[in-house]
Amino acid sequence: TIEVSSGKFLHERLLKNIDNGTALINEKTNENITYRELFEVVRQLAISFRNYGLTAENIIGVCSENSIYHLIPVFAGIFEGIPVVPINPTYTDYELTHAFNLVPPNIIFCSKNNARRIYELKTKFASIKEI
Repeated sequence: TIEVSSGKFLHERLLKNIDNGTALINEKTNENITYRELFEVVRQLAISFRNYGLTAENIIGVCSENSIYHLIPVFAGIFEGIPVVPINPTYTDYELTHAFNLVPPNIIFCSKNNARRIYELKTKFASIKEI
C-alpha cells in the first residue's frame, strides 16, 4: 500500500538531509548544489507552479542535457503532483513534434542549447504556454 505521495516523500527526504552538505555534483565542472540549496530552489519553483495555476491536469516538459539543474523542475513538479515528461535534447524536430503530439506539455524547461528549436515548435502547439 502507498502510505505517502511521491511529492511528500521527496519533500521529507530533502528536509531530512538539509544539513548534510552536497546533494548533486557535476563531475565535469565540479559545480555542486547542497541539499539546502536544492530544497529551497525546488520549494520556490513549486510555489511558482502553484501560483501560476499548474495542477495535476497540466504537463511539465524538461528538455536539457544532464546537469545539476535538470532535476529542479522535475522535483518541483513532483512536489506539486504535476506530471513531468523528460524530452530528449537530441531529438530531431520530427521527433520533438511526435513527442509533443503524444504528450502535449503546457510548460517546457529547456537548456540554452535547445531553446531556439523549442521556441520555433511552440507555434505549432497551442498546449505550450511557457518556455
